[in-house]
Amino acid sequence: MPLHHDGSMTDLHRHRWSPISSHHVSEGLVVYQRCACGQWRITSTPPYPVAYPEVAATGR
Repeated sequence: MPLHHDGSMTDLHRHRWSPISSHHVSEGLVVYQRCACGQWRITSTPPYPVAYPEVAATGR
């Protein structure tokens, strides 16, 4: 989990992401997540597991 400054230089906040919604798209699954601090993030996963992502990315 990424650390995030909450405005002061002495305190760090560890995000606790909660899924808000998820959607199947042609590229896989997209998940919208929110932290209690108000930050949002979007994550995605491929539609199928990739054993060797570096090979899949280059098309070898």
